[in-house]
Amino acid sequence: VTDRFGVSAQGNVQALALQKERKAHALVATRLGRYSAILCDRSVLDAPVYVHSQGDELGAQGLLDRVRTWIPTYSRIFLLDPADVPYSQDDIRAEDETTRQLFHDTFLDFFNTNELPYQLLSGNQDERLQQVNEFIGSGRL
Repeated sequence: VTDRFGVSAQGNVQALALQKERKAHALVATRLGRYSAILCDRSVLDAPVYVHSQGDELGAQGLLDRVRTWIPTYSRIFLLDPADVPYSQDDIRAEDETTRQLFHDTFLDFFNTNELPYQLLSGNQDERLQQVNEFIGSGRL
């Protein structure tokens, strides 16, 4: 893929994420008769954020509109504070620190603009995990 953060590539990623999330919700509902906590590393919201970070506001809006009815399934979105997570490039993460910060800033702006329920996780790995566990244990799902 030559334009990893373009609307076409991210639209494909978003479609796959939505398919996987729907499958997870259906599986949990089948087993428990209701929805429960499902934790995902990525979400259908990543695509519009990445596209928006590249300056394509129209493409980002289109991707957001595709999943607007799915958004209420999220009770909380956890976003890691990049200051507390060491960054190293690899075959997937080829971007530099500046681009990483741009993505983070775009996530914050996107969540605030769209009034989405998010929580910034900071601290070391154990502290971040404790914050997630506290939310899950609070019964606010």
